[in-house]
Amino acid sequence: MSARLFLVFSLLSISFSFDLMGQEVSATADNSALADRFKSLDVSYLGTTQNCIPYDVYALKYHNTWVLTILEQETVATFVTRPPRSDEKVHTASTYFTEGVSYLVEIDSYFKKKKRKKTVNDLELYGFYKLNKKGKRAMRGMLLLELPDEKEVPDFFLFKFFHSLFSKAEKEVDDNRLKPNLEEKIKSTEEKINAQVDDIK
Repeated sequence: MSARLFLVFSLLSISFSFDLMGQEVSATADNSALADRFKSLDVSYLGTTQNCIPYDVYALKYHNTWVLTILEQETVATFVTRPPRSDEKVHTASTYFTEGVSYLVEIDSYFKKKKRKKTVNDLELYGFYKLNKKGKRAMRGMLLLELPDEKEVPDFFLFKFFHSLFSKAEKEVDDNRLKPNLEEKIKSTEEKINAQVDDIK
């Protein structure tokens, strides 16, 4: 299945699930605020479903990963292509991730618009938003929550410095605790030996 069809079918299934669960009104109310935040951006792709329902795609570029948010009336869905720490080609993001992205796009200093064509799978985007250093930092945090990596540890200098410093301090404390115990044992052993020598005399 092509990326375009996958996105459209996923979008329609999300709309249907809201109707099926009897939550169409509340879901639409929640998504309205999300949609308004994304609408502050320029559309990267305009499309229509097989039922002639129009939808807009908003694209964010994070390293080699693309975050594509689709708006179809009041339905909002986000997909992540080539997601980190995953074997999926396209990851269907959670509602929490979509909400996080919607707040990120409100901060103009986190990204810059690129006015050029870019083909992502079979979607031909015209114009997209590339995250800068601050934006990448925010996106990295959201992706770690969306796709966690339990093995990942901080690699910045201060963490290593304080970790080694505290480890050294703990070792010194342990050594200081051992010294009195050793001295006491040695002293008690010497006393026993002296007592035995006195008995022999």
